[in-house]
Amino acid sequence: MFHHDIMFRNAGRLPKSFGYKDLLDLASFSIPGISAPGKTFSCLRFIQKFCSDSAGAHDRFYQLKDPRRYDRLADLKQCVFHLTESKSAVLRQAMKVEGEEFEEDLFHFLALRLEACNSEYFWRFSLRQKYQWLHDRHGTGVSLSDTTHTLSVAGNELALALDQEDEDRCLAAVSAIMDWARVYYPVGLRRHNKPTVEKLYESRSLLRVIREHVALLKVGDHEGVIYMNSGWSKVWGCLIPDMMMMDSRVSYSLGRIFQAYSSEAKLDLHFLCERVGFYQVGFPGRAVDGIPKIDKRPEVWALSAINMSRFLLDFLDYCRRNSRPILNGYPFSLRGLEAKLFMMGGSQFVGAGLARERERSSR
Repeated sequence: MFHHDIMFRNAGRLPKSFGYKDLLDLASFSIPGISAPGKTFSCLRFIQKFCSDSAGAHDRFYQLKDPRRYDRLADLKQCVFHLTESKSAVLRQAMKVEGEEFEEDLFHFLALRLEACNSEYFWRFSLRQKYQWLHDRHGTGVSLSDTTHTLSVAGNELALALDQEDEDRCLAAVSAIMDWARVYYPVGLRRHNKPTVEKLYESRSLLRVIREHVALLKVGDHEGVIYMNSGWSKVWGCLIPDMMMMDSRVSYSLGRIFQAYSSEAKLDLHFLCERVGFYQVGFPGRAVDGIPKIDKRPEVWALSAINMSRFLLDFLDYCRRNSRPILNGYPFSLRGLEAKLFMMGGSQFVGAGLARERERSSR
């Protein structure tokens, strides 16, 4: 993000009309340690992009690629500025999604949504392979208990493979985890993950890739992530307890909640999603208009999963502090919350208006 854009995020600190010195102060506040030349350039670019001047005599300045080349900078710096009307509207929207009050209201809305939904967990799986370390009865299942046990055993096996540098064991565990999610074996035109995983295994790099990715994700670093989709998110979730398993159904569920909240709160959906750091998976039939998409970019998928993991963990803390019965029988944990969102993303959605009306009528 450019420095002038960072300044705009804090533009609520400016008075309605302001001078060049006010912008210098805003730059110092927004970008600590910025150099004097950098501050000057950032302020001039801020004026170009977001402002108009009271004199109205500097049209050429706003057209220059490099504002420092303007031959009347001394005169310009004496002007009184104000944000353009369109940028003022943008700023008003941005300011609505800042602060603890916004977060509390969004958490309250999300809690209402979850409390109003009583869908029972159901995921039918049947692993194609048999594994020595997994009892036959745990190779199939439909309940959350079945899922939890199978992923727990496979996750432990994967962790053991990493500890023992066992590439064969690693392949087996990864295939079991992805097959549970039904995204390992090719189906029709969908290649799914088997060719990629086997290629890594054949080059004896599967262990290394998993170890490197876990190290990145544990510290919240998304930029080096190369392997991330619905299947890989299950692998990372099995190895990192605080990492959510972001797939199209969980993404769709969150997207619908954010869409409903933005409508009720009269917020721009884009600003809301930018504030919480959400990008949707956006598979056909599970996409929400107005929310930026991952578009099969693994690093963006990882960024969204990292951001939503933090968001949902904070939400669970909020629910714990306020005794909100959000999970209705699901485990009170990130995995339990994820499981309920997974079901909400695949079933008829409970309306936000209905949830609010229930709350109002009970007061």
